[in-house]
Amino acid sequence: MPNVANNSTDKNGEEGILERYIGEISSYAPLTDEEEAALSRRALAGDETARRELVNANLKFVVSVARGYVRDGVSMLDLINEGNIALLRASKKFNASGGQRFANYAVRGIRKAMETFCPSEATGRQAYVRRVDSDTLPSLPADFDDSSVDTEEFAALVSALPPRERLVMKASFGVGERQMTMREIGTQYGMTRERVRQIRKRALRRLAQMKKG
Repeated sequence: MPNVANNSTDKNGEEGILERYIGEISSYAPLTDEEEAALSRRALAGDETARRELVNANLKFVVSVARGYVRDGVSMLDLINEGNIALLRASKKFNASGGQRFANYAVRGIRKAMETFCPSEATGRQAYVRRVDSDTLPSLPADFDDSSVDTEEFAALVSALPPRERLVMKASFGVGERQMTMREIGTQYGMTRERVRQIRKRALRRLAQMKKG
């Protein structure tokens, strides 16, 4: 059986997902110093809505950093993935009281995550890829039961997923849009049903890890 990650249909699907993702995050307006400081204070106090707004306003920055690391064998989607996770982690500790902007605070962690992911030109090693052992589709993590799928915390975590996983999760669980089956998602984004299942499974595990911090 051919590797679906390498066939032309999946490649075209990934390009479409990246285009849609960039279009989606372009709607998030930049924050002023005052707006960012206010969101920082609320986020540190445990306001997940504020943390989501802080993260969303800086997703375009992650894309701009990722463009500098694109090379043969390195997916733009995967780079954005690593950068978004680093951005979310930074949002949990960022304090704007010192006058520093969030992007300046987070950029070191974002770059480090992308550099860790990229192949080493010196050694020629392959890019690090998170792998899963089982082919069994997991249920939602215990922290995200069906009654809490639309909570602000869940939405904040989903917003920081890599583009491919973000779109699949939003469609799978009807977060801000119509809920779709895996077959419908695959048809819309040019992927096989099995590929959608793999992406959803990986996203669920990532969400559980992100929830634990």
